[in-house]
Amino acid sequence: MSGGTYSAAYSKDLGELITADDAYSYRSQDLISSNDGFECASDSCQARLMCINIDSPPASRILEPYFRIAKGAAHDPRCPYSPPETVVGRQDKDKEFIKKVKCGHDDVVFLEVAPIRSPRSVPPGQSPIITKKSTSTPSTNPTGQSLNISRYNRVRPLVMRFKKMSTVQAGSTYVHIGAERIAYSDLFFNLNTANHDLAAPERRVIFWGVGFINTLQNGDYQLKFRYPQTLSGKNDRPNVYINRSELDVYMEKNILSQIIAAGLAAAGQRVEIFVYAEPVLARSGTQIYLRIASLDHLYFVPH
Repeated sequence: MSGGTYSAAYSKDLGELITADDAYSYRSQDLISSNDGFECASDSCQARLMCINIDSPPASRILEPYFRIAKGAAHDPRCPYSPPETVVGRQDKDKEFIKKVKCGHDDVVFLEVAPIRSPRSVPPGQSPIITKKSTSTPSTNPTGQSLNISRYNRVRPLVMRFKKMSTVQAGSTYVHIGAERIAYSDLFFNLNTANHDLAAPERRVIFWGVGFINTLQNGDYQLKFRYPQTLSGKNDRPNVYINRSELDVYMEKNILSQIIAAGLAAAGQRVEIFVYAEPVLARSGTQIYLRIASLDHLYFVPH
C-alpha cells in the first residue's frame, strides 16, 4: 500500500520514537544510518517507513522532512494508522504541515520547558504527540502563504538552522522568546575570541565556541571554552557541567552519551559548544559557569 504522511516514527537505529525534524538532525550527526531505517509509531506494527528530505539541508529544500510508508510495505491490520490513514500532527483539513512555505517570518521558540518523551505505543485512533514538532498556522499576510512558525524545546534545531545561515540571513531572521523578538545573529553570542563581557547580552543567549570536554573524578563531565571571558571583573574560561545524575534520567541519555564519547575520543578532546545559559560566578568568585536549566539547552559536537 502507499499514501499517508507522518511526523513521527520509530527509529531502529536509536530505539525510540522521534520526529522527522529530529531524524534530519540525527542523520547529520551520523546517528541514523539511512532514510529507511524507521517503523510505524505503533508498537503493534512493524510497517517500514521512509524519511523524505532527511538528507536535504534546510536552505535547499522546499518541503520539510516527513515520514511515509515505504514501497511494498503495509501496516498491520490492527494498527491505528492502517487505512483510513491518519496524518500525524495535523487535521485532514489542514494541508500545510508538509508543504510549509520557507519564508522569513519569525520563529516562536520555547526554550524553558523540556519536551515529554512520547511512548511508541498509543491508543487506537490517537496520534503520538511530539511537543517539539514544527507546525504551521494560517497566514495573515496578503500573499496567502502560510507562516513558517517553529516551536523548539531544544537548542539543537536552532543550532542546525543557524549553521546553515549566511550573515545576512542571521541578521534578518527572527525568533520570539516570550515577548521578545531577537535576530538569530543576536541570539548566538560568539566566544571564539577572548575577553567578551558575558553580561553584555543582558538576556539569556546561546553562547558558542570551541572548547574541550573532560571527565571529572566524580563521573560528571566538564565542558570548558578555549578562550577566557570576563564577568563581574573575573577573567576565566567559562565552564559548563553535565551532572551524571541528571544525565542518567535524561530523556535522550543514549544519544547524549554517544556524543560525549565522540567528544572524548576527538583529537585533544576538542568540541564545539552551544549552550543556552545564564553566566554566573562561583561562590568563591574563582570560576565562571554557564548555568543551564535543562540538558536540552546544551549541544556540542567534536571539533
